[in-house]
Amino acid sequence: EKKKLAKSLEGLQDQLVTKDLAIQDMRKKESTLKQDLEQVKRAHNKLEKVVDERDALVDKVDNLQNLAQKYHNDYISTSKTLAQREQDVADYHDDLVRHKKKLDGKEMKINKLENQVQYLEEDIDRILEEHNKALQAQEKKFKISKVDDLLVEFNKNAAVRFVKVGEGLYKFGTKKCFIKILNGRLVIRVGGGFML
Repeated sequence: EKKKLAKSLEGLQDQLVTKDLAIQDMRKKESTLKQDLEQVKRAHNKLEKVVDERDALVDKVDNLQNLAQKYHNDYISTSKTLAQREQDVADYHDDLVRHKKKLDGKEMKINKLENQVQYLEEDIDRILEEHNKALQAQEKKFKISKVDDLLVEFNKNAAVRFVKVGEGLYKFGTKKCFIKILNGRLVIRVGGGFML
């Protein structure tokens, strides 16, 4: 019976090693996700810089529009400089068109980047949620199965079997007892002490 318990213990130790490797793999994936999140944050910072540049361009456009209005007023009030003022207004208008085109292009880039950031954030949230669910399921299964697996092996050859009543609480015949694993061995609380 000791050999069977030792063999069961070896099997459980192998399972523990396998599960530890799986947990390590999950941690590596979590690290990769954190790195991806940092990249998204950097992209978000770049996006904020682009937005600031766009705002600066909008200010420049506003300034150019104000300047064009000033030249228009000068055109009305002064007939001597009419030809020069018309040329200035035309030049400023061209600048406005160029800046507007640049601004439109930057706004399109901003929209594209915002969509990419949103997609990446949603993807990261989904991956993290799946990862957490998988970890919780593995941990829950691992915690439940340790004592139960050992008792299944014991119950195969026992005249009186252990029946699970609650977490760590089992019935042996008519007696209730607490069972846990201590130092890799199954330990049963009997009276005021524990029995291996």
